[in-house]
Amino acid sequence: MIHQVSSINMMPGKDKEAEQVMVKIAAIVNQKYPASNSHIVRNLDGKGNQIHIIDTWEVARDAVESDPTWQALIQEGAGLFDENSIERHFYQIVSES
Repeated sequence: MIHQVSSINMMPGKDKEAEQVMVKIAAIVNQKYPASNSHIVRNLDGKGNQIHIIDTWEVARDAVESDPTWQALIQEGAGLFDENSIERHFYQIVSES
């Protein structure tokens, strides 16, 4: 199983609005693709303006890009995020307990 973590910086003073958009994104992905298990997390240390979405890549990768709801959320998030700060990392689970 592969998990992805996508990170993005929120614009100064836009934390609450940006967080709300990210929560909506995760909710829609989870509603349409429950196995994606999407979560939104914020840093407790390091960059305080960074927010992340964590999900199961195999499920979410094909799910949202062409979805009109997804496109509307992207528009809703315009101006809330530094789009040049996006980072995406992939992790393979090697042990489950």
